[in-house]
Order: sequence, then structure tokens, then C-alpha cells
Amino acid sequence: MAANSKLRVFLVEDHHLMRQGLAALLHQQGDMEVVGQAANGVEALARLEAAHPHIVLVDLTMPVMNGLELTRRIKERFPKLPVLILSMYGDPVGVTRALRAGASGYIVKESMVEELTDRKSVV
Repeated sequence: MAANSKLRVFLVEDHHLMRQGLAALLHQQGDMEVVGQAANGVEALARLEAAHPHIVLVDLTMPVMNGLELTRRIKERFPKLPVLILSMYGDPVGVTRALRAGASGYIVKESMVEELTDRKSVV
């Protein structure tokens, strides 16, 4: 990815309002572009390849397929595609499980916007 190109983000979040808020927040950054969205892991797997994202932002707790299982499946199909887990919970066990599933990072939802949008920390 060229240093001056937009970071292509795919969002997976089951709460519509949260997903739309994240999309708006990332769009405001100017150097990020939301190239796809899904409400659960099954939808994400069906749409991911066509979107050609640079990174996938995945909610940990979702119906149908949770974020850990989705992360495992993404890493099986796209081993070099970074997955960033987004969760309400910051417990060490949850973080460890996410990293073992193949996540590149873990962001707690109460984090500051800068932690989510710092390109150096997500790619």
C-alpha cells in the first residue's frame, strides 16, 4: 500500500448505529475509506473478497458468527489481511483469545478516536 493512498477498511459490527458511526468517523479522517460493511461474520465472509480491504475492523460479540470465529476464517482465506478486534471488554483473557485467533490488534470501544485511526497502529 502506498504511503499516500487511502486505507481501505471493511467494518463488521452487528449494531447498525455503531457501524454507521464508525463509518462516518473513518470517513472524516480523509485518509481512510470504508469499502464494505456487514452486520455479522457470515455476511462479512460473503462480501469481503469483492471489497479488497487493507484491514478488517471486527466487533468481538455478534450473533450468527462471533468475532473470534470470523477472525479465524478470515486468516484462513486471507492470511496477510490484518484484522483489528473492537470490543467493549478489555480483559486480558479476551485479548489473548483474539490474538490467538489471528487478530493483529485489539481496541476497546471506550478508547480514544486517535487510537482507532492511527494508521501506524493498525497496519
